Amino acid sequence: MRNKQLLSLDLPDFTGALIKHAPIGIILTDEKTVIKHANPKAAMLCGAPTPASMVGLKMQWTEPDAVPNRAFDLHSIIESGMPASAYTSRTTPFGAQLRCDCTFIPIAENGGNSPGLLILLLDVKEKLQLERNVLEAEKLSALDTIVGGVAHELNNPLTSILGYTELLLSTEHPPEMHRRLAAISEEAERCRHIIENLLSFARRNEAPVLENDINATLREIVKLCAYQMRIENIVLSLRTDDRIPRISIQQRKLQQVFLAILMNAHQALRNVHDRPRILQVSSHFTGESILLKFRDNANGIPKSIRHKIFDPFFTTKPQGEGMGLGLSVAYGVIQEHHGAIHLDTEEGEGTTLTLEFPVPDMA
Repeated sequence: MRNKQLLSLDLPDFTGALIKHAPIGIILTDEKTVIKHANPKAAMLCGAPTPASMVGLKMQWTEPDAVPNRAFDLHSIIESGMPASAYTSRTTPFGAQLRCDCTFIPIAENGGNSPGLLILLLDVKEKLQLERNVLEAEKLSALDTIVGGVAHELNNPLTSILGYTELLLSTEHPPEMHRRLAAISEEAERCRHIIENLLSFARRNEAPVLENDINATLREIVKLCAYQMRIENIVLSLRTDDRIPRISIQQRKLQQVFLAILMNAHQALRNVHDRPRILQVSSHFTGESILLKFRDNANGIPKSIRHKIFDPFFTTKPQGEGMGLGLSVAYGVIQEHHGAIHLDTEEGEGTTLTLEFPVPDMA
C-alpha cells in the first residue's frame, strides 16, 4: 500500500515542496538574468522580506577576484550552456551581507536553447566561522609553547635574584639599605607569581578540576580588586545568588578569567569623566546554569572591533600596558568548562559580559 502511494505521488507538487523547503537558495532567471522565481532560503540569504519581492530584479555579479570593473558574465554562461561556480561576498539590494558558494546552471529547452539560469546559493557563514575557530585554536596552541618557553627562561635568573636578595637580607645592613633590599625581594616575588601564572596558562590542561563554590571564588577576586577601584573612584559592587550549587571547576583558571574581565572593565572606566564610574558584578542561578554578569557603565565597545576582543594579542590599551591575552585566555577557559561568554555592549552606554556555566542534572 505504501509503495502504491509513492507511485501515485504528484511530481509537480513534490518538486514544488522540495524547492520550497530546500536548505539551499534556489533562484531561476530568464535569458536576460531577470529573476523569475526564488525559494524562501534564497530570500532569507539575500535579506528579502519574501521570495516574491525578488521577482523582477536583474541579477548582476561582480566578484573581487575578477578583472576590475568587469562583471562576472552571466550571459556568457547562458550562451555556453556550461555550468560555472564562484564564491561571493556582497551586499544585496536588500542590505544583507551575502556570503555563499554559488553554482550557475544554464537551463536548456528541448531545442537546445538556454532560456535562463538556475542559481544555487550555499550558505558558507558557518563554514567560515568554523575556520576562524580552528585558526584561533591554532594561535592559542602556538601561544602555549611560546609562553611556556619564555616563562622557563625567566624563571632561572629570577631564582638567582631571589636567592641572593634573601641572603643579603639575612645579614646586618643599615635600615635604608635593608628597606631597599626588601623592596627588591617583594618585586621579585611579584614577578615570580606572574611567571607562575604564565606557566599555568601554558599548562592549561594540568589545573585540577575540583568541586568548588563559584561564589566564593568570585568574591576573592572582587575583594582583590576593590582597593584599587576605590582609590580611582570606581564603585564596585557584588551581589551573589546563594542558591548556586557547588560545581566542578578549575579554580585557578577561573580566578584568572575573573581578574582579566575586571581589569578590562577597570581600564574602560578610567576613560569615563562625565558621570559616576560603576562596575556591578553579580551571580544568578537559573536552575539549569550559572550566570556571572560583569556590567560597567563605561563607553562601550565600538562595532568595528567587537569581533576582535577575544583574539590573542588584540588590545586597545596603550603600548606597554597589556599584551591582549586576558580575554583570549578567558574565552579558552570558559570553553574548557563547556560554558559560553555573551557580550552585550552599546557605544556610550557600557558593556555587560556574561559567563554561563552549565550545571549537571542534580536529580
